[in-house]
Amino acid sequence: MLYLGLEVWYECRQKSEKVTIYPSQSYFCFDITVPTSPTLCRTVSISNLLTAKHSMRCTKGVETCKTREDDVIVVAYPKSGTHWVWEMVRLLQAGTTDVPLVEKDDGMIEDVVPETLEALPSPRALNTHAHFELMPQDILKKKSCKLIYVTRDPRDVMVSYFNHHRKLTQYYNYSGQWKDYFPLFLSGKVDYESWFAYTQGWEQGMKDNPDLQVHVTSYEALHENTEEEIKKTAGFLGTSADKAFLREVMKKTDFESMRATKGKNETFEGGAVMYRKGKVGDWKNWFTVAQSEQFDAVFEQEMKGTKAYELYSIKKQDFSTPDRNMNEK
Repeated sequence: MLYLGLEVWYECRQKSEKVTIYPSQSYFCFDITVPTSPTLCRTVSISNLLTAKHSMRCTKGVETCKTREDDVIVVAYPKSGTHWVWEMVRLLQAGTTDVPLVEKDDGMIEDVVPETLEALPSPRALNTHAHFELMPQDILKKKSCKLIYVTRDPRDVMVSYFNHHRKLTQYYNYSGQWKDYFPLFLSGKVDYESWFAYTQGWEQGMKDNPDLQVHVTSYEALHENTEEEIKKTAGFLGTSADKAFLREVMKKTDFESMRATKGKNETFEGGAVMYRKGKVGDWKNWFTVAQSEQFDAVFEQEMKGTKAYELYSIKKQDFSTPDRNMNEK
């Protein structure tokens, strides 16, 4: 997981071509302080941004990461199904569901140092929450590796992210209530900053680079017809589309199976928030009428004309159906 908003580093880089990390040094208006070492942020203060410790060296290594032709990179805003899709990709690449237990963070581009990524054997299943403009430049130059872009209803993202920040107490120490968190998310004062900017950036990036190999899916589509979406993913990757195997992959990566096999390893102080509920439409249990109206107004202003608007505008969908169990990974 990334605990320091990547856009903060990007803004610093834009303001100065040479930004060196020193202990107890503040940077521009972001007030970034690294009190313990040149590379590891034990505590980070970035104005009102909700963040926690992270290695600056990992963050800076994102843009220079070297890709391979057989790499598959799952890209998504946090709490949008990255775990779920990444596990599917791993099994599809291997051609079997009998694979070693590996943590997603081991292949997270912004969470490990470049040397660790370089040591991973091919084909690599990587993942990132990075904004498009912060993706490895190698991707745009070579355009040979494959990307899987996953989107999710931002209202469900917000609810899941709230629980993430509340329960990972050893990282965030966040004790605010839902009513306090709601404006933080809307204004982008969370890890990876604005969902709206992230989504706009990726849509524009894919539009400007039509020769990028990108498969687009959504959390909702994956839930609605999991087997069909896995089949589409296998077709994109050029891996086995045997029906029996795809059903094995679906079973191995369903919510209960993932929670049983991986939840124990990904349980942090405060609870196993990586595998919380796994539902579509859970936001209806959290949003007040006033919050829903406020969100709709912001969404209309920020996202009108985008593909995400077509997917998630309240004017385009009927969210009156009951909550349905699905994989939240």
